[in-house]
Amino acid sequence: MTEEQRERKREYQRKWRAANLEKVNEKERKWRAENPEKVREYQRKWMAENLEKVNEQQRKQRAENPEKAREYQRKWRAENPEKAREKQRKWWAENPEKVREYQRKWRAENPEKVREYQRKWNAENPEKARENQRKWNAENPEKARENQRKWRAENPEKVREYQRKWNAENLKKANEQRLQSQLGLQVKTLGCLNIGDVGDEEKP
Repeated sequence: MTEEQRERKREYQRKWRAANLEKVNEKERKWRAENPEKVREYQRKWMAENLEKVNEQQRKQRAENPEKAREYQRKWRAENPEKAREKQRKWWAENPEKVREYQRKWRAENPEKVREYQRKWNAENPEKARENQRKWNAENPEKARENQRKWRAENPEKVREYQRKWNAENLKKANEQRLQSQLGLQVKTLGCLNIGDVGDEEKP
C-alpha cells in the first residue's frame, strides 16, 4: 500500500467515525470493559510519553474544579494510604524549599492549630520534647533567654506555682539557696562598711 492509499484510508476512517460516533463510542466502551488491564497499560504508557500534556491537563482541571479535585485526592489517599505517603515523601525530598515555604505559611495562618498539635505531641513524646528543647536552647541561647523572660512576664501565677512545687519537692535545696542568698546579702552589706575604721581610736 502506497502512502497515498494509506492517507485515503485514514481519511475514510475519520469520516466514518464522525458519521457513526455513537457506534464508535459504544464499541470502545465495550472493549474497555472487556480489557481493563490493556486499558490501564495503554494509559500508563501514554501518560509516560506525554507527561507534560498530562500535567498541564491536570493543572487546568484543578483550576476549573478545585473542590472536585480535592475530593478526588481525598478519596485516592483513603484508598491508597501507602502510595499516598510514598508519593508525599518523594515530593518533599525533591522540593525541600517549597515544603519549608508551605510550612511557614501554614503555621503563620494557623497558630492555634500549631500550638494544639505541639501540645499534643509534647504530651505523647515528653522525653523527645525535652531533648528538642534542650538542643534548641543550646543553639539559640539569646532567643531562649528572651522567650523565657517573656513567658515569665506573661505567666506570673504559673511561675509562682512552679516555684512552690519545686520548693516542696526540693526542700533541702530550697533552704540551701535561701541561706546562700541571705549570706550573700550579709556579705554585701558588710562590704559597704569601712571595716578598717571599726574599733580605731582617735590618735592625738
